[in-house]
Order: sequence, then C-alpha cells, then structure tokens
Amino acid sequence: MFQGSGVQKIRFHDLRHTHATILLQLGEHPKVVSERLRHSRVCVTGSESISWTHNS
Repeated sequence: MFQGSGVQKIRFHDLRHTHATILLQLGEHPKVVSERLRHSRVCVTGSESISWTHNS
C-alpha cells in the first residue's frame, strides 16, 4: 500500500506522540492531553513529549 506512494511508514505509537506534541504546542492543557492518551499521571505526558520534541 505504501510502496511507491512516497508516504513514510510510521508506527502507531509515533502518531500518539505526534498528536500529543501538536496539542501541547497549540496550547492545550497538559491534563487534557494526558487524559486523551490515557496516561495515569500528567508528568508522564510531559516527560514523554519533552523527550519526543528534543529527539526530533
């Protein structure tokens, strides 16, 4: 399906991180993002998003 389309294959987990990062960059409250990702604590969302943005 992706072969020849020029679309890069990415993992579902990468989409979760991208979604969270975009929401946080748009100013969404970290608690709301955490709830959407079903994280048990807001600090999990924050630390993962910080790690993700610094590694990209």
